[in-house]
Amino acid sequence: MSEFLLEVKGLKMYYPVTAGLLRRHVADIKAVDGVDFQLRPGEVLGIVGESGCGKSTLGRAALRLAEPTGGEIFFEGADLRAFNKQQLRSMRKEAQFVFQDPYASLNPRKTIGENIGEALLYHGLVSDREKQSQIVAEILMRVGLTPDAMQRYPHQFSGGQQQRICIGRAIALRPKLIVCDEAVSALDVSVQAQILNLLMELQKTLGLSYLFMSHDLSIIRHLTDRVLVLYLGKVMETATTEELFSNPKHPYTQALLSAIPRSHPHEKKERMVLKGEIPSAMNPPSGCPFRTRCPFAQPICAEPPPHKKVFDRGTGRDDHEYYCILD
Repeated sequence: MSEFLLEVKGLKMYYPVTAGLLRRHVADIKAVDGVDFQLRPGEVLGIVGESGCGKSTLGRAALRLAEPTGGEIFFEGADLRAFNKQQLRSMRKEAQFVFQDPYASLNPRKTIGENIGEALLYHGLVSDREKQSQIVAEILMRVGLTPDAMQRYPHQFSGGQQQRICIGRAIALRPKLIVCDEAVSALDVSVQAQILNLLMELQKTLGLSYLFMSHDLSIIRHLTDRVLVLYLGKVMETATTEELFSNPKHPYTQALLSAIPRSHPHEKKERMVLKGEIPSAMNPPSGCPFRTRCPFAQPICAEPPPHKKVFDRGTGRDDHEYYCILD
């Protein structure tokens, strides 16, 4: 049995670009380009980066909701890319997804009871409608809603309530892993706190693991155990949350952390302002992908990408890794 719940090696997700009358393949959009990470049971791994860095694509590809171009994916030690349709269907019970837009991910023509309970029948976890309704009622109460919500439709709920419903649908199958793709970014700040507290409570009571994608570093610091920093489809740095926030090594990580608002008006904080926009994933810079915006860039940065460096605090584990020529 593997020590990792989810292990990804060299994951690639390319989208072909075609041109001309014959739709010839002329280039690739490299949304995810050689990403490695591991997720242990009961752990929360945060994935951060600017919009367009490949966070959502990485989450979808890691569960084969989008078919990867290359790389390896292991779920509880089993090769996920070798699964056939039947095996993949069975695995879906173990890993669920919570999307950014809750209303778009719910079927507006079905009641909440049908939205949540449909998968229970599909995967054979219940044998009749009565048992299905009983379990759905329990799930609704667990996520902070009343059982009478079963008879209502998605448009009759607020955004925060819709996201609670989506979380309820995700836990209905008793999964081991939930991928949260910007699950609170579309909500009001006060509602965000409620949903985050719900996710933390469910993690403790159900023993869940989360892959949590967000651009909000304050949320990442509050919720996660480890953080992976993504830029233009590549990993820049990965470390425990405490280590990353106290001792960022990569200039991109330092820039992201410097953008966090000050916690007090008198707090002194040096800002690192990044110039320009994220380059096109169809034609990324040579060498380090961040070099075109990095304030510390040197000519050597345009050469083959830097090798992984490990910052060792004597723990015996590679808890802090980064890709940069700087020390």
